[in-house]
Amino acid sequence: MFSHQRDSGGHFPYERIAAAVFTFNNGENSMSYHRSKYEKETIILTNEADDYYSVYTFNCGLKKKLGVFSKKYPELCCLEDDTGDGGFTFKIQKSRVSIRLIPPYSEERRRRASECVKKNRIEKHVR
Repeated sequence: MFSHQRDSGGHFPYERIAAAVFTFNNGENSMSYHRSKYEKETIILTNEADDYYSVYTFNCGLKKKLGVFSKKYPELCCLEDDTGDGGFTFKIQKSRVSIRLIPPYSEERRRRASECVKKNRIEKHVR
């Protein structure tokens, strides 16, 4: 479905190099990766020529949503890479994603919402 360009080392251009921790296991050197919470990021990439977003993420909720969506609509979304340390890269058509900006609530709106919640809580306990 989608093509993805990797650099000469076989990595996606935006992937950061994880800190490698070498351990000695049964006489063999093995390499494992550990990422800090700061490094467990979500990156959404695109350019004006592409019809898709590339979503690189460690976020469990987002990985689950994209995974379910990719299974249901494989022509619109697909898993491109699993980094093996918790990071996934998905490709998804731009037309399937929107960004919703929510302005902050005014003090009046917050007060009304708070009163509504308190009222509903009291009514539920009375029933």
